[in-house]
Amino acid sequence: MATPFDFTGLADAKWIGIPGSPAPAVAKAFSLPCAPESASLAVTGIGFYEAWINGARVGRKVLDPTPTDYTKRVFYSTYDVAAMLRPGKNEIRILL
Repeated sequence: MATPFDFTGLADAKWIGIPGSPAPAVAKAFSLPCAPESASLAVTGIGFYEAWINGARVGRKVLDPTPTDYTKRVFYSTYDVAAMLRPGKNEIRILL
C-alpha cells in the first residue's frame, strides 16, 4: 500500500522564470517513497494558470479558471494526477 503524501501548497516554492515569457512561475521539487495509488491537485489563482508535473501539462483546459469577481469568489480546478507522479524525485511547476 502506498504511503500517504501530504503536499499542501507552494508556500516554500522557488520563483522561476520561463524563457521567452513575461509570466511569473513557481516550481517545487519533492520526493515520494513510492508511486501513489491516488493523488489530486487543486489549483486556483487570481487570473489564469498552467500547471505542469514532471514536464507534462496537467489537464487540457485553456484560460482556467473562469474569470469572476474575485472580491466575491475564486474558482478552482481539481485534477487526478496519480499517473503523473513517480517514486523518487518529482517536480511541479505553475505558470501564473
